[in-house]
Amino acid sequence: MKTALDLLEPFFIVPEKTKAGYSFADIPVKVTFNESNVVFYGVPLDITTSFNKGTSRGPEAIRLTSARQIETFLLDEKIDIYERAKIYDLGDLRIPLNTKKRNEDHIISSLKYLKKTIPVITDRLVRSNKLPVIMGGEQTVTYYSLRELSNIKPIVIHFDAHRDMKPEYNG
Repeated sequence: MKTALDLLEPFFIVPEKTKAGYSFADIPVKVTFNESNVVFYGVPLDITTSFNKGTSRGPEAIRLTSARQIETFLLDEKIDIYERAKIYDLGDLRIPLNTKKRNEDHIISSLKYLKKTIPVITDRLVRSNKLPVIMGGEQTVTYYSLRELSNIKPIVIHFDAHRDMKPEYNG
């Protein structure tokens, strides 16, 4: 019988082979999927953004920054974050046709893939008692994961570096 990890791994590029070359926070204590209670994964997507491109580099930037700048010991609590959050990084979602070519057929095909795949991944993580943490990519990623989680009324922390806050967009 296949485990949840066996079912999920084919969807992903392992963290060490992503553009960042690191797992989230480059955690010194290696945690297995079964031991974890928090699972990170990236969705490096950039197909429907307007103005400047670059949202596909979100997971890379988050991994690099976290690997180089996170201080994990909480002085007031006298605890290391890794003692509570057993973090496992699945890597980046493999997205067919995620290229610079952005015609209508390509966009529709990619969105259909995400609509089918992200809910399956989210469901498997939740059924395995894992807190999913998704690093995007563009906002379409958020919709598909939240739609799957909506029946359990999750707490959502959504970081967004919106370009529509620029004066050109009346922000």
